[in-house]
Amino acid sequence: MKKTLIAAVLLLSACAGTTNIHGSLIKPDDIDRLRIGSHNKNNVMSLLGSPSTKSTLNNNTWYYITDIKQTKPLQKPKLIKRQLISLTFDKDGVLDSIREKTEEDAKIIKPNEVTT
Repeated sequence: MKKTLIAAVLLLSACAGTTNIHGSLIKPDDIDRLRIGSHNKNNVMSLLGSPSTKSTLNNNTWYYITDIKQTKPLQKPKLIKRQLISLTFDKDGVLDSIREKTEEDAKIIKPNEVTT
């Protein structure tokens, strides 16, 4: 009886799944603390940490990207939430704009299977 109970608990716990956070989880309070026109790159790094990436064409655009995925046994991971925060700085390195995007803002790109 005891072995059956232990086996049942182990079996059920294996089906629970996990939630994984990839990237920089930025809370709304963190965004509210940013001040356009007064915070510079160092201030932003102190508040939010290093950006996930920077624009390849413009070093004055920083991106903070977060994916929250849920994984269940024998299934592909499911995207629960995607957050992308874009910060731009002026030529002097002062915060110029803050934009937040979600997965609804993403564009679906279908590759052309005929040519590459």
